[in-house]
Amino acid sequence: MNKRHHSLRTRIWITLIAVFLMLALLSVYVASYLYERLYVDEQIQSLTESGEELASIYYGYDSESSFLWRVQWTDQSSGADVFYFDQEHPLLEPDSRDNLMIEFFTSDEQNELLSGKNIEIIRTHPSYDQEVLGVVVPLIENEQFTGMILLSQPLTSIYEPLSDFVL
Repeated sequence: MNKRHHSLRTRIWITLIAVFLMLALLSVYVASYLYERLYVDEQIQSLTESGEELASIYYGYDSESSFLWRVQWTDQSSGADVFYFDQEHPLLEPDSRDNLMIEFFTSDEQNELLSGKNIEIIRTHPSYDQEVLGVVVPLIENEQFTGMILLSQPLTSIYEPLSDFVL
């Protein structure tokens, strides 16, 4: 009887430890999932708002230099990389070997941009070989695509706060 009692106690402790470990792992998984969903969504929203604000400034400014100054200011103050590509930019020219539209965006994304819709991207950046989160805001004048504003941020900077919690 004593041996049986000892065996039962051992099984209860093993079960409790297993349940505790499973709950701890589940908690870490749920926390990381929620962090990713909430924080990444917040970053997308922030990039979109900055891009749309720049687009409204683009349409409102009389001089390109004022707009370019604002792009530079946003790049330096937002924590994101901000790029402006006009229609004549070498990376947007159809004959360019390194055409950004062909190399970086899918055909569906290109069609969305050309129709004036913002796009969100999460993919490996071809130049930096790292995952980036980006928002692209097209610039449309007189129903013509005239350029785009690309705001991007490395995903490593988004996931950095989580690295302390990963087992």
